[in-house]
Amino acid sequence: MANGATLPIQAVGVALGALVNSPTHHVTSLLVSVTGDGGLLKVPVLLLIGDKDTTAIGKDVAPAEVREKLGHYPELGKTTAAAIKDARLVEFPNLGHAPQIQDPDAFHKALLEGIGRRGGE
Repeated sequence: MANGATLPIQAVGVALGALVNSPTHHVTSLLVSVTGDGGLLKVPVLLLIGDKDTTAIGKDVAPAEVREKLGHYPELGKTTAAAIKDARLVEFPNLGHAPQIQDPDAFHKALLEGIGRRGGE
């Protein structure tokens, strides 16, 4: 992929799916390949994370040693934000998987501020 080329949306979906469903130690290598120096992700990212979220597709059927590493969003959020050059992390400490539903006012405020920052920079 040439410099400045966009990442196909399917690749973004695969990468995000892997982020959500992978043990933390696998996430770092994926992030480096997608976001590191020369990585494929070239757009600003706003991460809105409910810290009480423990969702991980397939967690119920994963081996015990893998299951305990899944769904640690406070850790994954920080790891992800640190790995993406132009990322901003907004955490909702008392919310879970659906902060947009659990506290729509706080979510919308954070989302609009995040979008506004991008437009004003």
